Parts: sequence; structure tokens; C-alpha cells
Amino acid sequence: LNLDSSNFYLLGHSWGGMYATNYINKYPDRVAGAVLIEPGPLDGATYERIGGSDSEFFRSSGPLRGLKGSLYEGGIRVPAIVRWTGRIPAGLVSERVAGFEDWLPTLLDLAGAKDAIPSGIDGLSFAPALLGQAQEPRPFLYREFPGYGGQQSVRVGDWKGVRQGLGQPGPPRLELYDLKADLGETRDVSAEHPDVVAQ
Repeated sequence: LNLDSSNFYLLGHSWGGMYATNYINKYPDRVAGAVLIEPGPLDGATYERIGGSDSEFFRSSGPLRGLKGSLYEGGIRVPAIVRWTGRIPAGLVSERVAGFEDWLPTLLDLAGAKDAIPSGIDGLSFAPALLGQAQEPRPFLYREFPGYGGQQSVRVGDWKGVRQGLGQPGPPRLELYDLKADLGETRDVSAEHPDVVAQ
């Protein structure tokens, strides 16, 4: 396997990039694909946005509301693609809601080291879902970011609560969305569901 193949793209020549290149060439069976990008200008052109991206041009959030750093789905929803030949069924699609904190317990679980999962962490293993087995949904997923004036979100099933303006004068705004009916978070239904808001 060579980085010049269509499976890989390398931009830049840092020590980290060279290390990754050597690893990929030495252990090609462990890497399904890689994109190694060095920060900095491309032929003198730069784009000064969050992460150097042009979200409007690439329509990176599709029909979802929000961009990077936002707690709306367009800012936090990311697909995961996992391959483990012979263990994870090919073509399996899961709608499981998971967070970054779930990867440590999941990988330890898959490695047969369930006992090594630290106690008291927020992450939950989603190994059963990856292996095509039934698994209870995650009870909730909580996020808090200081950006955009301070924000929090919690997702419970298809319900998602978002609080905005935590660091601003006045009370924070509370919004509620039914993601099953409104994935783009266009309609705040908090006034119609005070029971869900109270939770």
C-alpha cells in the first residue's frame, strides 16, 4: 500500500504526517483510509472561519440547523463508519445515539477488556450495537459548550432540549425539539410540551 494510491491523501510534511505515513505503510491492514492534513495556507489561500472551513459553500450541515461549535444537530451530528471484517456485519446501519465519551468503553469492550473500563465515567459501550445485537437506547446525551454565548443541550430519545445564552444577561432561552418530526430543529415545541421541559 502506498500513500499515492487513491485511498490516501497527504498534505504537508510535518513529523506527525511522516509518522502517520510510516504507520499506514507499515500496517495497511489496520487502516481503512486516511486523510492527513497539515494546518496552514494552501497555495497562499486561506479561509478564516471556524476550522478553516467554508460551511455555506460545502453545505456541510445539509438540512440540519447549526454549524461547528453549535449544539444544534448541524454542529454536533457526525456519522461513524466502522469496519471490522468478520466481527461487525457488513452493511449494518444503526441509528444509535452515541457521544465521544462512549468510544473508550466501546473499544475496551470490543477488545475483551470490559474490566478495564474506568468506573464513574459518563461513556457507555455501544459494542452490542456495532456487533448487530439488540441494545437499550442511551438514556440521555448531555452537551455543554461555552461558545455562541453559552449553551447546553440534552437529548432523551427523540426529544432534545437546548438552552442558549447561559453567559448572557437575563434568563437563558430554553428550546425543545422533537427530532423524529423535525430533524432540522426548525420548530420549538417547548410551549406545547411543558411536561417534557420540566424533565
